[in-house]
Amino acid sequence: MKESTLECEYVLDSDISLLKKLEKGDRAVYESVFNYYYPILIKFAEGYVFNRAICEDIVQDFFVWLWENRKQLKVRTNLRSYFYQAIKNRSLDYLKHLQVTDKYRVLFIQASMNAQLEEEEPENEVLFNKLSLIINQMPPQMAEIVKAKYFSSKKIEEIASQLDISVNTVKTQLSRGRKKIKEFISTILLLFT
Repeated sequence: MKESTLECEYVLDSDISLLKKLEKGDRAVYESVFNYYYPILIKFAEGYVFNRAICEDIVQDFFVWLWENRKQLKVRTNLRSYFYQAIKNRSLDYLKHLQVTDKYRVLFIQASMNAQLEEEEPENEVLFNKLSLIINQMPPQMAEIVKAKYFSSKKIEEIASQLDISVNTVKTQLSRGRKKIKEFISTILLLFT
């Protein structure tokens, strides 16, 4: 992954010194930078990704990338800003990937439900019943929104209009509903692996 170069008015003298030492492969400096910024960057990442283990992975991956690319590193801002921007970008990339994964999981649910209706296979019936149970345990409005979006393929604006609620409410309810479904799917996928 290529980190973006940030434009800013200054680079601190201490940052220039650190960068030069990093470029030369000074492990002591690298470890000091890691030890200082690691907990700070994890806390920052948690503002985007609400899972500490994932945040730790994001920050660790960044530091591995930093070491491997230390000779090509071009920082035009202070290190702190550069690190924050890099972690923000990586966190947003993770969330984009998660949205794609969630879409595939929803397609898996829909396909399983369709297969259950068409074939009446016992495994699909169990899956359908468990998914129905998950959706039925959601608050009524959330369940209605999830069904409208994923089973009736309605657009967010259409759901908002139909239920006389805001688009943001629909998005929030969908996000929470997907989280519950995602937890269910994760459990199911673990059983099949």
